[in-house]
Amino acid sequence: MRGRVGVVASEKKRTVTEHDELLALREHLAVAEAERDALRTPLLLRVAKRRRFAFINATKGRWPVIVQCALLGVTTGGFYAFVSPRRSVPVALPDERLLAMIRRIFRASGGTFGSPRIHRELKEKHKLRVSERRVARLMREQRIVASNLPKDPNPK
Repeated sequence: MRGRVGVVASEKKRTVTEHDELLALREHLAVAEAERDALRTPLLLRVAKRRRFAFINATKGRWPVIVQCALLGVTTGGFYAFVSPRRSVPVALPDERLLAMIRRIFRASGGTFGSPRIHRELKEKHKLRVSERRVARLMREQRIVASNLPKDPNPK
């Protein structure tokens, strides 16, 4: 009998197990393509990054994190920052409380301390983490200006 045109002779001799394996691979490919397409849905791309990170975290066992991050338009660094335990950072001191401390230190210095020295005292004596620029800004806004003249030791 003559064979069909375009059919290779080796295809005719496929065993049943090869045929079953081919069907299983095609089914697996269809599932993988469906999962890939599910990741590319515009709905997931429109949600907030936190929701996308939560989705990646929930499905990280099924697909590689790096692939999910690329498909969802987020960075892997952002994802790992999302899932890592957050260190508690002390909340910054409100400007009003800090300003009261600055005024107290300024008065105690006799009006001679500028922002660098007030900053140093806040850092060393009061154990506060505050930038010198913030101290300078608050002093400037409140017109607290250090005097460069020494106090008269013998006031009249």
